Amino acid sequence: MRDKNNQNSGYIGPDYPGFGYSIPDNASGLVLLGGNLSIKNIITAYTKGLFPWHIDNGLVHWYSPKKRCVFLPEKLHIPRRITRTLKKTPIFVSINKHFDHVINCCAKPRTNQKSNQAWLTRPIIDAYIELNKNGWAHSVEIWKDDDVIGGLYGITIGRIFFAESMYSDKSNASKFAIYSLCKLTHIYDFPIIDCQVTSDHLKNMGAIEIPKNEFLTIVNRECSNMNKFSKWPKNLISLNKLLKL
Repeated sequence: MRDKNNQNSGYIGPDYPGFGYSIPDNASGLVLLGGNLSIKNIITAYTKGLFPWHIDNGLVHWYSPKKRCVFLPEKLHIPRRITRTLKKTPIFVSINKHFDHVINCCAKPRTNQKSNQAWLTRPIIDAYIELNKNGWAHSVEIWKDDDVIGGLYGITIGRIFFAESMYSDKSNASKFAIYSLCKLTHIYDFPIIDCQVTSDHLKNMGAIEIPKNEFLTIVNRECSNMNKFSKWPKNLISLNKLLKL
């Protein structure tokens, strides 16, 4: 998941013309250049361990890192200080109530980042909004009072959530989104939440790295039927109740 600044190849790719042409092995994890952001392309890419990171000069850049950053939902650990905060402050979570809002907030430049450095540009945003309308992409929204204060979005195929990006307008809101997602996916026996590349922020929340071959084994097992997941809660949920604090 990009909060933003990381990148990392070995490529096991599909014989699929929509992905452009392959790139020689490199440290960044870039494996393919070109193709398009159709729904079929994007979903096929995820089932092969690829994801679109950005577009340069009109070319989609597809990545497949040698190591994959993941959360193990069953091993969710919430620090005591976060528990104390949640017990004092009513926080709520929803799914797919404001997908457009979440992805557009994720696209805003971070501190010390120039807007032209952003990877989440209009063509990518539009592609994922289309994926949401078609039941593939999902958002987690974190609420305080009547405001969405943070969230994340990603793709679900079978029993894997492929997280793309997250944001916070208030302290700890992106952490609340991750904890919510871990709890909800654990209920339905998701083995992992994919976060793509490691960051200190993700590691501090409990994310780990696994080798690419291990990641692909899990993806092949869980995503081979390319099923949509739709068992998300329909209403606002108290985060305290969800986490059983």
